[in-house]
Formats: sequence, structure tokens, C-alpha cells
Amino acid sequence: MTSQNRRTARATLARKLQKAADLDWSEWRELAIAANALLTARIVFARLPAKSLIARLQEIHTLELNHDRNLEVETHTSDKDLDAYLLRLAWAIAAAATILPWRTDCLIRCLAADKILRRRGRAPEFYLGVTKHLDKDFGAHAWVRCRGISVAGGQGRE
Repeated sequence: MTSQNRRTARATLARKLQKAADLDWSEWRELAIAANALLTARIVFARLPAKSLIARLQEIHTLELNHDRNLEVETHTSDKDLDAYLLRLAWAIAAAATILPWRTDCLIRCLAADKILRRRGRAPEFYLGVTKHLDKDFGAHAWVRCRGISVAGGQGRE
């Protein structure tokens, strides 16, 4: 590693440490929730075929409050508060995904966001896009939105 690369690496680490020091307890909590959901999603991703994962994300779930004791439904949240929460969740998933030592591709991020949102009584919308290039390569991307806000996988395009 050259001295320039070492200086750049140190500067990057210093910026990341400063950002971490500036986080408040609620941001650390959101990061922990996101990291836990990403770990669970990574395990599920390793065990199930992609077809099953996509089918799971595409399911329309109805809320049955009496049967799901783990559901943390928010009943008195304003639209403004909900939108702020969704933006914090998007930040937490993206931030946690960049520091975790395992792959957190878009599908894994979508699984994590889907789990968190459904647990809070929200109905996320799952999108999957595929493109085919002239050189016969193709690309795929997945993203999750809730209330029109991109929560995982970036902005995507419908």
C-alpha cells in the first residue's frame, strides 16, 4: 500500500469514526434493528432459492392482530412522522449494509426492509427490474417502497 493510499484510508476511517461518534441513541437503535434484519435476511437468502424469496416479497399480507403477538403496529402515527420514520429506516439499512462483513445485495436489503415494515404493520411494495443488454448480459435490481418512499434497494424505476 502506498503512502497516499494509507493517508486516504486513515482519512476515510477518521470520517467514519466521527460520524459514528455523532450518532444519538435512537440512530444506534435503528442501526442495530437494521443490522439484525440484514443478518436474518442473509441467512434466509442462503437457505432458500431466489424464486421462493421473491414470492415471499410479492405476497400481500393482511394484518391479523389477534394472531401475531410480535406485531408492533403503530396506530397513532401521523403521515409526517411515518415518512420521517421511513427515511430513517432507509438510512439505517443502507448504513448498516455498508459496514457488515457479509454481502448485502439489493435482494437482502429488500428482505430486511420487508420484515421490519411488516412487523410494524406497514404494507411495503416490492419491485423487481430486469434489463437485457445487447451483449446478452442481463442485470437485475430489487427495491422496496412504502408510501412512495424508497426504503431499500435505492430509487429504482417502475
